[in-house]
Amino acid sequence: MYGAQGVRCNAIAPAQVETGLTQSIDNYDMFGLQQATCGTSLMNRSASPDEIASIALFLASGESSYINGVVLAADAGWSAY
Repeated sequence: MYGAQGVRCNAIAPAQVETGLTQSIDNYDMFGLQQATCGTSLMNRSASPDEIASIALFLASGESSYINGVVLAADAGWSAY
């Protein structure tokens, strides 16, 4: 609807990002965690806030001018599993 005005709408769908909240979690249910992540060896670490910010900067830049209406999964391959 707003494409003619140069407005694009994109989203970033990150997996776990190292933040104060995620670093403060303890007492994981290890059985539940293992079941939820079974076979997801592609995701061997959390993202840094800077990595997600870089994606946002790219989407806000002219370098992504032809990208519109997408949800970019920034999850180290987790959603491919």
